[in-house]
Order: sequence, then C-alpha cells, then structure tokens
Amino acid sequence: GGVAPTTVAAKETENFLQGQEFSLKTIENGLNHLSKELELPDGVPGGMAKYRTTLVMSFLYKFYLKTVSDLQLLCNSSSGLPIPPSVDPVEMSGAKTYMTEKHSEFKSTQVFNEYHHEGGMHKTNVSGKGTDHVASEETKRAPVGESIVHRSALAQCTGEARYVDDI
Repeated sequence: GGVAPTTVAAKETENFLQGQEFSLKTIENGLNHLSKELELPDGVPGGMAKYRTTLVMSFLYKFYLKTVSDLQLLCNSSSGLPIPPSVDPVEMSGAKTYMTEKHSEFKSTQVFNEYHHEGGMHKTNVSGKGTDHVASEETKRAPVGESIVHRSALAQCTGEARYVDDI
C-alpha cells in the first residue's frame, strides 16, 4: 500500500524549504506545509487518511534525522563546515533503518504436543541441539501435522525479506 495511486510531488513544501536554514524549526514548519498540502479526505479509497498523511510527514522527519546524522560524521571543528543541529540521541534512533543496522541472527521453533493418538498432531522429539523438531516414526503421518518450511519463511520472519513496497 501507498499513500496515493500515483506519485505526488509536494511542490509547495519543496518551494518553502528551498533556501531556508537547515534546522529543526524549518523542518517543523515544512511538516506543517506538508500536512496541509498532502492532506487526504476522510473518505479516501483505502481509508486510513490520517495515518497515511502522518506516514508522509514521517519521511520528511526521517530525512532530517538521517541528514543530521550524516553531517555529524562529516562536520567537525577542523572541517570548516557549520556544525549540524543537535538532536536528542533518543530521537536520532529514527535515522537508523532495519536494512542498514547490524542485528543478531536468531531462529525459533514451535512444538505441538499430540492431541489424540488416532488423529491430530504427532508427537515430536527434540533432536541433538534442540533446534530441529522431528516427528517420531511411530506417530508420523505426513503431511498432516508435519511442518514444511516455506522457501522464504526465515527471511520473512526475521524481517530480512524485501518487498516491492520496501524498495
């Protein structure tokens, strides 16, 4: 899902921001312009008008945070460049993205106990390291109750999958 069926440029907000000092106050004023320029009516197809307007505004704020973060790396007292605005470290976490941050690898499993010996799910035995759950041979009744991992399941569950909307 997106905000609108077509790409929309926020020309009024763009014109307002051009030539302004790069500061939080400028971004806040830009957010006000943006919320008025791209305000969606309550009955918009797909619903969630306020959420979608807020989403657009969050992109501008995330741009501000990311730019401040990048400028802090480039600008120091010896660079001769102006010092970027200071931002609370808690707020700066908004400049991070899941795709660029390093995160630990994790896996999980789900175990189902047998409900009925004649039917339902089979018993599972935890093998070796406790990560694989395999049906015991005497209760195995494939494919009922046997897990089959989807090809992209691990990427989807860990958030590493990339979708068209993410690009």
